[in-house]
Amino acid sequence: MQTPLTTTVPETAEAPVLRAVRSAQPRWAPYLFLAPFLAWFATFALFPLLFTLFLSFHNWEAASGMERMKFAVWSNYQFNLTDPWFWNSLWNTLWLAMVSGLPQH
Repeated sequence: MQTPLTTTVPETAEAPVLRAVRSAQPRWAPYLFLAPFLAWFATFALFPLLFTLFLSFHNWEAASGMERMKFAVWSNYQFNLTDPWFWNSLWNTLWLAMVSGLPQH
């Protein structure tokens, strides 16, 4: 019967350091792979969503710059909820979604 060939690395002063580096790699590797997606998501999805929410509470003309922005509290929402054009556009959007979406499914 043959004995299996085994190789052993002699214990040196560098061995604990190498073991620490190898054991640390799995901890940061997933974050490294997720970083491009997280950067893309924060730039193109999260920031526009949060900035739109921020703008919904302000009165602002984009051409006048950010310094001319005034806090409007709930007046924008109050205006929309009492505006008949808002309800008409909401109905049209729901109707279009139903008419075009249901046949596709």
